[in-house]
Amino acid sequence: MAFFDRFRVGIKKIRQEKDYSGLILALDDDDPGSRADAARTLSALGPSIIPNLLGALENAAPVSRVRMAEALVSIGTSSIPLILALIVRASPALQASFVRAIAATDGEYFSALLSSLHSEESTTRTAAVIALRGTGKKAIPHLVRRLQDRNHSVRKEAASSLAALGWVPNDPQEKVQYYYLLEDWTELAKLQGAAVPVLIKGLNSKDPRIRSESARTLGKIRDPRAIPALVRAADDPEADVRTRVIEALGEIGDDRAKPHLVEALSDPSHPVRMEAAWGLERLDWIPQNDLERANYLIAREQWNELVRMGRPAIAPLISALQVEYSASAPVLARRCGNWVSLHSMP
Repeated sequence: MAFFDRFRVGIKKIRQEKDYSGLILALDDDDPGSRADAARTLSALGPSIIPNLLGALENAAPVSRVRMAEALVSIGTSSIPLILALIVRASPALQASFVRAIAATDGEYFSALLSSLHSEESTTRTAAVIALRGTGKKAIPHLVRRLQDRNHSVRKEAASSLAALGWVPNDPQEKVQYYYLLEDWTELAKLQGAAVPVLIKGLNSKDPRIRSESARTLGKIRDPRAIPALVRAADDPEADVRTRVIEALGEIGDDRAKPHLVEALSDPSHPVRMEAAWGLERLDWIPQNDLERANYLIAREQWNELVRMGRPAIAPLISALQVEYSASAPVLARRCGNWVSLHSMP
């Protein structure tokens, strides 16, 4: 192919000129030989090619993307460093293309990928557990061991790869770790008390979504052991997390939660206040003073009851105007003020 002849001048010149576009285009050529030549040359260029090649693969049409991935895989295990570097940066669709390409080989990738599982680089181990999906069920024992990897991303991808291969754990503690990594909150709830320790740990995750779902699941399990951890999480900076924490405290139904639910009636977030009010109702809580009663009624948006309270409801309602509430709050503040003025007249 004349188009490809210009690249036979040598890798050194191509690297110097950074003229990668033609090589990358050749990965999608009609001629299998040209595709293989392009793949070998690109693989030999090293890390410098990754940004250009990754962009081309991601932007290619699905059929072309598959053929380009197959071309890179077809040259054998010498392409593994490049393929792993691409996989760890790739979209799920591109990752799937590489996994399918590896699955179509005769198994030569298996041993080489196992070696990559022991790399000091966590990104290499992460890419290797993704790539091992293409080697089939014989990879399962090796992926199970990666569930204990020191790096969270490796553990998470190992769980995803095991799920893709249809693996189901038998050991209860293994199930907990596996479903937590998959963020399968439904299965974790089914495990009941066995899942409580890992969910308590999840309340300290850097990811607010994990903290939120961990709290929600603890509420579904209703294990009193979670109360102290949920109480500590009740001042989380994220409103959604606080909402789920307060919801969980109400669902568990332990009297130790009462003072924290009362405090949450004054939270800046309306959903938090609503969950606190519902939780207190489940606990048959009785307000100890007018302020607690007013805050509870405001959280429940029981405006008629607030009007009947009269003067004691004014200050809490004024405070409520400064945070998120329904449009009814300003109206009720005025009504309460009018009610007090009316009944204060001689």
